Amino acid sequence: MINNIQNKIISLVAPSSAGKDHIQTLLTLKCNYKRLVSYTSRPKRIGEVDGIEYNFVSDEEMKQMIANNQLIEYREYKVASGDTWYYGIAKKTIEEALADNVNYVVIVDFKGLKTLNDYMTSTDRKERLCSVYINTKAQIRLLRSLSREGDMNDLQVNEVIRRFNDDVLNVVGAIDFCDIVVENNNYEDSKRIIERLKGI
Repeated sequence: MINNIQNKIISLVAPSSAGKDHIQTLLTLKCNYKRLVSYTSRPKRIGEVDGIEYNFVSDEEMKQMIANNQLIEYREYKVASGDTWYYGIAKKTIEEALADNVNYVVIVDFKGLKTLNDYMTSTDRKERLCSVYINTKAQIRLLRSLSREGDMNDLQVNEVIRRFNDDVLNVVGAIDFCDIVVENNNYEDSKRIIERLKGI
């Protein structure tokens, strides 16, 4: 029997600490969506698992993937420590997701979304991409960042500031580009988001 299900890729775009990781996790747990796993050269955080949050690779491996044109999109961030971290989505990952029969969810920034949108449009599959902007009040995002980091040293504080500044340049403009805009300021908001997205 031929399976004619046309699954979708749900791309989440949001500023720092807007709750995008939490929403992604809820979609996988409550809606049986699969996580589309990006690649990164940044160090693993405590509790992260290779192949779950990200495919963690070395800086050299990431640069090789870029040189070999294996990525649909990639971005680099110079963090407060002076290091440069790379993030990217592999073409192979997208094609494997589109060949499956369930929805996938991925987190991207605005540049990544536009590149992914261009790729899907160029391959006549634009209707299988749904972009969602998660909007959260700046004060709430800042409090979440401070709470998540705990007792921070100066370098960690500078990194929080860098992320907020980067959001202005690389994220917030997506609110006018995305297919759907949702508010995520509290627990009830997150439940409403899942209800809205589970039927896509």
